[in-house]
Amino acid sequence: MGTVDIQETVEEIVQSDKVYWDEDKFTFDEFEALIKQAVEEVTEWHYSMNDGEIDDWDVWESDVMSKVNELLGNDVGR
Repeated sequence: MGTVDIQETVEEIVQSDKVYWDEDKFTFDEFEALIKQAVEEVTEWHYSMNDGEIDDWDVWESDVMSKVNELLGNDVGR
């Protein structure tokens, strides 16, 4: 159980090699904003399902990365 630090999570994703950034499609600021949007949307959804906390961090992380890739237009797993 726990809560999410949105900005820290965004920074971790930006600095990781878990997501592809197409510099021809997005500026860095746009890239970062889309990651933040994904983290916020997924976190809000998980909070609503679990009384304001994250119940399963692995599922939350997977959902965040799926949403990030969707927003960035990355064709993961297809």
